[in-house]
Amino acid sequence: MMDEALHDRIEQYLLGQLSEEAAVRLEAEMAADPALADQVALQRLALLGMQRLAAREMRARFDQWDAETDPPPAHNTPPNPWFWSTLALLALIALGAFWYFGQRGQAGVQQGQKDREIVVRDSLIAALKTDFREKAQTLDALLAKQGAGSDSLTRLEIKRLREELEQKDKRLRELERRRFAGKPQIAMQLAPAPPRFRGGQDGSVLGNAREALESGKFEEAVRLLKSIPAADPRRAQVAQILPYALFYAGKYREAIPAFIILWEQDADNEAMNTQGYLLLCHVAEGNYQEARQMRLMILQNPQHKFYKTALELTETLR
Repeated sequence: MMDEALHDRIEQYLLGQLSEEAAVRLEAEMAADPALADQVALQRLALLGMQRLAAREMRARFDQWDAETDPPPAHNTPPNPWFWSTLALLALIALGAFWYFGQRGQAGVQQGQKDREIVVRDSLIAALKTDFREKAQTLDALLAKQGAGSDSLTRLEIKRLREELEQKDKRLRELERRRFAGKPQIAMQLAPAPPRFRGGQDGSVLGNAREALESGKFEEAVRLLKSIPAADPRRAQVAQILPYALFYAGKYREAIPAFIILWEQDADNEAMNTQGYLLLCHVAEGNYQEARQMRLMILQNPQHKFYKTALELTETLR
């Protein structure tokens, strides 16, 4: 049975009532403990269900309230203008409440549907992996039997199992891609403007690469920088510019090791930049475990250049 204090802590987290420091600490625990992450997901679904029930109950109460305020037959009594004004006001309140709870209900249904899709997809992945392992073990046993001499039925079964395993492997890869789909649009939306590098536009390859980067010709900048030989003494400058050119060209997978190298070579000047861009690269590529770790590192320093960016990625990385 889950500890009541932990249950309350998760509920406060889901309702946005935890402090930023406490929320970051819980997210770090979730990243290290899959069981805790699963519990948070289940509690989020339960909370959404409760919110939808509350919305339905409130709508029912407004219906009852409206019915109870219907006036009896007037007979010969002249209408009271204050009564009709009050009734009109109540109607406006009811309409506003219906709209509000309708919007909340629609958002809750969409989020609930998204959460259910995630649960179904993850369950399907787990089932496929289990079935894949069992089929692979059966195939290994048949292959061992084939080595000792086998009949045509065994060979047919081996062929069938191989084809089945190939199909399951394709299906697993497809589901895993969906599970960890990258979000390059968000990464680029949160990225700062491309940096400007010192050095004149002297007509050299490096100068032309700087000019291409500053004018938004990112693919051209990447091509020019990669054309400079490894033995060229300007490679040190290439290492400072290439990661940014790769990032803005949308080549996030290549940019990750390039930023890591830059971080290692020039930690004094580039630590914050490389951490921030690595966070965005991992988001773009769907490397959410690495993105969460980088985000937590950035949030430890409120003066970090990418502190606000890390905060804005809270919902994306949950």
